[in-house]
Amino acid sequence: MTKSPRIFFIANGVFSEHIAGGDIHFLEMARALVRKGYEVHFLGGFVLEKVIASWQLSVSFHPTEEKMEAGLSDRSFFSQIVLFWNYTRRCLKAFQILNKKTKQDDVVYAVSDYWFDVLPTVRSHASYKVGVWHMEAPSFEEILFRKRADVPFSRLPSFHNWLSQKLSLKWLSQCVHKKIFYLHPDMREKLLALGCQCGEISLISYGVDVATPQKIGEVEKEYDVIWLGRLHRQKGVDDIIPTLNYLAERVDNFKAVIVGKVKEGLQPMIGKPLANQVFFPGFVSEEEKFRLLKASRVFVMPSRHEGSPRVIGEALLCGTRVVAYDVKTYFEMFHDWIYYVPKFDLFTFQKEVENQVIQSRNQTKLINSFDLEQFKNENSWEATGEHFVKEIQKLLVKN
Repeated sequence: MTKSPRIFFIANGVFSEHIAGGDIHFLEMARALVRKGYEVHFLGGFVLEKVIASWQLSVSFHPTEEKMEAGLSDRSFFSQIVLFWNYTRRCLKAFQILNKKTKQDDVVYAVSDYWFDVLPTVRSHASYKVGVWHMEAPSFEEILFRKRADVPFSRLPSFHNWLSQKLSLKWLSQCVHKKIFYLHPDMREKLLALGCQCGEISLISYGVDVATPQKIGEVEKEYDVIWLGRLHRQKGVDDIIPTLNYLAERVDNFKAVIVGKVKEGLQPMIGKPLANQVFFPGFVSEEEKFRLLKASRVFVMPSRHEGSPRVIGEALLCGTRVVAYDVKTYFEMFHDWIYYVPKFDLFTFQKEVENQVIQSRNQTKLINSFDLEQFKNENSWEATGEHFVKEIQKLLVKN
C-alpha cells in the first residue's frame, strides 16, 4: 500500500546520462523512499527520464521542458546564456506542475542548492520543504581573485554558483516546515547561523555502494595506480602526467589506469614508453569501476578542492590505498584512513604514491587503522537511505 504523503523531487540540473556525485545521491534517496512504500514524483528534463528508466525506479516523471535540449554546456559566454535560459524555462515549468499536482501535506525536495530547484520547492503548495547542501560554493573573494581551483577564468559560472547557493540556503532557512541535509560537518554552524534550528538540519553521508564490491570479490592487482576524474584544474589534472612519468622512471613494469572521458585530452601529453603503460577505458559501468579499483594498488587524488568525494570511500571499500593532498574537507570525512600530503607539493605527492605502490607490491599491511564494517554500516546506500527516510518522517510527525 502506498504511503502518504507524496514526495516530489525537483531535479532540473540533469543534462547527461553519465551521472555522478549528487545525481547518484538523490536517485538512491528516491530508491529508499520507494522501498518504504512512498509515492515519488520527479520533475526535470527528458534526459532525467532516461536516467530514471535505466535505474528502473518506480516513480512518476513530469517533464519541465517541451523537447529534449541536446549539447548544452557552459564552455562559452553564449552557451552560458543559453543554459541560463533553459534553467529559467525549467524552473517556470516546475512552478506550473507543482501548482497543479501538489497538496498541502506533500513533501517537495530540491536535489541541489541551485535556484532552479529551490525556488519551485519553497514556492510550492506543499507544506514540507526539503533541501540539501552538497558542497560549499567559492566565496566572492575566491571567485574574484581565483583563489579556488574550481573557479574558471571567465568566473561567470562560479558567480552563478555563489549567488544561487547564498539565496537558496536563505530561502530554505526561512521555510516554516523544513529539513536541510548537509554532507560535510563544517556546514552545520553556517546553517545554524542562518537561523535554522538543530532539529531542522541533518548531516547525511555521501553514500557508497557496498553491495557491488562484495559481489565482485577478490581481484588480482593489475595496475599500480588508478585515477578517476575529468579534465579540470580542480581535479588536479595538471599533476597526473608528471606523477605517471615520475613513477614510470622508478617503478619496474609500472602500469596505470585512468577512468573517465579524458583520453583525448591526456593521451597526447603522454610520451613513449609511458603510452604503453597507461590504459584509458573511458566511461565504465559501476561494476567495472569497482573492479578496476580493486585491480589497482593506489588511488591517486591530486584534487585542489572537493566536498565529500565518494570515490575516496569507494577506493577504501575496495582495499585500495589512497594518497591525497591535505585538502581541508577530507579529514572530517575520512580521518586518517588515507595518506595525506602537504597541499599541492607535487614532489612529496609523487614520493608518497611511489612509497605506497612499493608497500602494496610487498604486501605490507596498511599503517592507518580502518574499521571496514563500521564504515559500511555508516555510509552504505542502505544506511544513508534509511537515515534520509527517517528524517523525512520526523519532519512530518513533528509538524
